Formats: sequence, C-alpha cells, structure tokens
Amino acid sequence: MIEVRYGDGIPMEIDGEPVLRIRSLDLAPTDDAPFLLGAWTVDWSGIRQTCALVNMVGTPPPFGPRCNTRWLTDGPANHGDSPLFLDSWPSMPAGPVVVRVHRHDAKAELCETATREACEAMAVIEAVVWTGDEVTAAGPIGPVDAIQRLQGALQASLGDVLIPGWRQQPRPGAQPGGAPEPCRPPYPPLSWTVSGETPIHTILVFPTVAARERVDQDLTASGFVGKTESGELCRVLTDGLYTREWIAVENVIVGVRVEVGTSNPGLPVLRKAIQEALEGRGL
Repeated sequence: MIEVRYGDGIPMEIDGEPVLRIRSLDLAPTDDAPFLLGAWTVDWSGIRQTCALVNMVGTPPPFGPRCNTRWLTDGPANHGDSPLFLDSWPSMPAGPVVVRVHRHDAKAELCETATREACEAMAVIEAVVWTGDEVTAAGPIGPVDAIQRLQGALQASLGDVLIPGWRQQPRPGAQPGGAPEPCRPPYPPLSWTVSGETPIHTILVFPTVAARERVDQDLTASGFVGKTESGELCRVLTDGLYTREWIAVENVIVGVRVEVGTSNPGLPVLRKAIQEALEGRGL
C-alpha cells in the first residue's frame, strides 16, 4: 500500500526506498548504484523525434542520447525541466512510472569527450517497479493524451505555439505562521496549471466522467467553490482582469482565460479547437 505520494500521484517511496524525481536528481548516487526514479512516459507512436532534439548530427554514438533515444519527463508535458534520456527501454504504457535505474554506466567510456557528460547522465533501466494505480488512473482520456491533444488545439487555433511552463497543481495544506487554511479548489490529483501567454491556464483530468460531472457546478467564471482542510465550504474569486471559461469533454475540464472588457474574437475558434481535440477529431 502506498502511503505517501507526490502531487501527481507518483509514490514518494516504495517498500521504504525513496523515489527520486528528475528535478531532484542531484540527490541520486554519483556512481553507478541503482535508485528508484518516478517520472512520466509518453505515447511514442505519434512522436517523430529528430537529431535536433538531442543536438546531435553525424554518426550516432555507441552509447548515450541519439536520434530516437527515448526519455522520461517530470510530468505529462515537459515542464521546462530537461528530459532524462534512457537506455534499455522496456515495454511501458504512457503515463506515470517508477523505474529502477542507474547512471554513470561503464558504457559511457565509449563516448567521445564532447558527449561524455550526456552519456554519464543517461539512465539505464534495470526494472519497471510501478506503472500507476487507482490514484493515477483516468479515462477515457488520460493526462498524457489530454495535454498532447491540447497542444494540437493551440497550434490549430493560434499557430505554431507551445504550452509553456506547465506545473503540477500543488497539494494544499496549512499555511505557515498560523495563517488561515487555504480554500482547496475542486481539482483532482491530476491537475496542471500554466503561467504565460497561452489562453489555456488549467487542465483537470478526473478519474471518470462521473467524477468530473460532480464538480461542474463548483467552477464558475468568477472563481470556484471549494473546501478547507477541515471540510468547510469556501469560495474563491479570481482577479478582476480575467474570467474563466471551463470546457468539459469526457473526464477532462480545460480552463481558458477570458480577458474582461474585450470581445475575445478568437475565443470561439479556440473553444471549438479544444472541443474537437479532446473528442479526438481533427487529429
């Protein structure tokens, strides 16, 4: 039984052994000793990786990042953290995983000086330890698929843009210094927010359609109705510059920023693109 988890549901430890994340790899062994790593995989069937991604051209190296080397990220989308390239990739589903890996593999000595650092950092998978459970389960649209589809929606409606700065919605808790308890939004564990110029600001991936439907009425254009840690109902209003439009498809809700006092001529196009993308149309 998993008792402690990161905000996205990945275990913080398994059988008493800590699970590191890509953002905390400075705590990993500096030799080739194995350790547990929690991360996210992607669906490789629709990805066309190029040499430019790993900044390599010419003859592929005998070991280390190269064209078509697979990788893990710290979330369903690359959150601005560098991906971790992998060797000995086993069969794994798209989604959250915990793998036993080691770095500083002896094969790194085969790499040229220019690529030695990347080869030393490359993670060699020894075993797949965990591939998700009821906490991280979501359907019919999973978080990896949802974010990839929304990327396509943005490109279709706004041009060739990227979703920048996605971050896991932090788990709420008591504020330091005795401050009042925060008002928890009715978000599921698989929730991400974004800061930046993109109009999409929130992706909420619920475990089921029924779970999503139960919170539809709690999300409003001006804020949300939530609960404190003690279970008391509370209401939060958003700032006066933006309202929120919530677009629900299956088990996913997408929040879109709407600037107050403007006609927002592009909103219908974006709304249609999001709807069609999440429904799997136009892909």
